Amino acid sequence: MGERAFPTISDLQVKALTVMRDARRIDEDFSYLCFATIQQGSGIQKNLVRRTVRALARKGLAEFASGLSTIDGEFRGSGYRCTRLGSEMLAERNNTDG
Repeated sequence: MGERAFPTISDLQVKALTVMRDARRIDEDFSYLCFATIQQGSGIQKNLVRRTVRALARKGLAEFASGLSTIDGEFRGSGYRCTRLGSEMLAERNNTDG
């Protein structure tokens, strides 16, 4: 069986996806991040983070959710998180980079 074909992504997209993947590793249920948090964690310029994350979502590597709340039930808006496919793709990249 051949290697799995993953979408091609830019260096900025790798940075954003890594931040989202790391959050999902910490807590599967509360791993959706807003653009500001992704920007802070990745160092991506503010004017590029939305485009970068939405491109990942179009490729199936990130997913969007709205109506998010904290553990205490406080409304927090919407956010994105890394999908399983995104996590698998980053793991594969790490295995082949070394």
